[in-house]
Amino acid sequence: MHKSLFVGRDVALDHFDGGHPVTIVTFEARDKSILATKPKPFGSGFGRGVFAELGLNEFLVKRSWNHWYQTAEMLEVAALINAQTRGTKVITYGGSMGGFAAINFAPMLNAYKFIALSAPFDVRADNVLNDNRWTADTKHFSFLYNFIRAGACRSACGYAFYCSVGIDGDHAKLIGEQTRATLVPVDYGGHPCSFYLNDTYKLKQLVSEIAFDQFDVDRFYAVVREKTPDTYYPHYHESVACAEAGDIRGAIRSIRTAVSCKPSNARLHARHAELLLKNKDSALARTAFETAIQLEPKDAHYRVRLSHACAALNDWPEAVHQMEIAVSLNKMKYEYHARLSECLIKAGALAKAEASMAEAVRLAPEAENPRLRLAAIRRRLAIYSRLGLT
Repeated sequence: MHKSLFVGRDVALDHFDGGHPVTIVTFEARDKSILATKPKPFGSGFGRGVFAELGLNEFLVKRSWNHWYQTAEMLEVAALINAQTRGTKVITYGGSMGGFAAINFAPMLNAYKFIALSAPFDVRADNVLNDNRWTADTKHFSFLYNFIRAGACRSACGYAFYCSVGIDGDHAKLIGEQTRATLVPVDYGGHPCSFYLNDTYKLKQLVSEIAFDQFDVDRFYAVVREKTPDTYYPHYHESVACAEAGDIRGAIRSIRTAVSCKPSNARLHARHAELLLKNKDSALARTAFETAIQLEPKDAHYRVRLSHACAALNDWPEAVHQMEIAVSLNKMKYEYHARLSECLIKAGALAKAEASMAEAVRLAPEAENPRLRLAAIRRRLAIYSRLGLT
């Protein structure tokens, strides 16, 4: 049983006491479904019960929105953790946003080691790497507690795992300069690389080995190299390479192989659908997007892309339906309202289209295109009114 120790506006803390000399402190990753300005109820926490099964003590640090743990409530939470972890070996653990926190708060929590998966070094709006992946979050708050960037984590030890392809490697290099991290790049996985690590090595085993000083990097690489050919990652990577080279048919063949390796992965079906759209196989693309949505029905982006496939088939009622669902899933995204408006125009529902475009303008008054489109819709409605048309 886990006990709730703290519930704030931004952060909550749950605890399982196994009476063990090793304590795991986990931080939740970013949740793409959370709006930066509208917190969600706290969830169950990252890795809940996984290490408690081994008898280890667990502290689960939970977030209500994507604040990157840049909140004064973290100071209260850290004090609570420290009060109960004296005499134990503390391991901090997280991926992406949680990986950043695992490193960032390692000194404050007197951590023996941190385990960070695809951890960014800095995600502020003016970050040193010009990485704009998370500006939707970071423009809403100040980084008052970025201890890594401030140089306060230089004595922190641990492991930083990351995909060697892409900007995560640049973040890892800076983390290596500001901490005593052992950098562990892997060939596949993207961001975050946690799924790849779990598919090839098992995260529970990885964390357990590091916690008990049994982790060997060479053995880790040997296992990962052996397991990788049986996963979808090489085929996905090959598909991306084919697409970049202009070989769309080759990209489709490779992504189909990837899908066959892990048919439960919605992202693979969506990638397959995108390639089919590019190849003008709209009916097949529609089916692939529908499969992705069956696997992740609350992913608004998949709904938007399905609307494009329906539009390519001139099925405007279904395009409207999918955009209505997308809007219901993310009411604050002005682009969704604008897209719904355009679909409504094609479906012959001009009055509803006006209302949707007006909402897009309300949400983003600085955006020029929705304002121009709204004016055009209203001119058209005025003409229809003068002609006595509905």
